[in-house]
Order: sequence, then structure tokens, then C-alpha cells
Amino acid sequence: MPTHNTYQQPVISVKFDKADCLACESRADCTRAKAGARTVILRPQAQHRENIGFV
Repeated sequence: MPTHNTYQQPVISVKFDKADCLACESRADCTRAKAGARTVILRPQAQHRENIGFV
């Protein structure tokens, strides 16, 4: 689901299901939250590559 961040740049927001997050054995490596699901904000691929200097 594309959205925009506070700087009006396009971003992609990914939300994982709470049941999946709570059952995941890697949860401690992913988030410090005690409960709830994880949301990850990603930049579109072209913007990400540009920001890391990938040509």
C-alpha cells in the first residue's frame, strides 16, 4: 500500500499480522515492542537504490 512520509516522499508500509509476530522466534531481533504487530516502512526500489548510491 503506497503512502507518503512526513516529507511527502512515497513509501510502502507493510504491516505483519499480530499472531505471526507474536509466534515468531526472531521477534526479539525485529522489534522491542512487547505486544502487537510489526510495521515496516520501505522506500520504493528506485528511491532506495538512489539513496544507497546504487547505479
